[in-house]
Amino acid sequence: MNSQPSQLELDALVRSVAVNRGKSISLLLGAGASISSGIPSAERCIWEWKQDIFATNNPALRESVGEISLAGTKRRIQDWLDRRGGFPPNFSPSEYSFYAQACFPTSTDRRSYFQNYVRAAVPFIGYQIGRAS
Repeated sequence: MNSQPSQLELDALVRSVAVNRGKSISLLLGAGASISSGIPSAERCIWEWKQDIFATNNPALRESVGEISLAGTKRRIQDWLDRRGGFPPNFSPSEYSFYAQACFPTSTDRRSYFQNYVRAAVPFIGYQIGRAS
């Protein structure tokens, strides 16, 4: 019985791609490749949407929540959402779909949100390998 490894070390992957030049191969890339290309993580999207909802409801406070990587900013936004009610709790599995639709109610707006990132993205090496052969 010929056993195939389910994972390859990087050097073994490079040799495998080289020896199979011209053949189609499939690679499963994680979110890191997208993030490295300039596409935000799901968590980043959720916080951007929460931030936009907060800022458009509190225009005078927009600058106070300008940096969503800060724990204090996230706490301020989340506290406001929790007080308003009707929003899922922080870390709820439904946050992504809920906030995407709450922030951008039309599918056209949601598509535009992501297209803006895709337009500015520079494909990471993991995405370029397939084009190199």
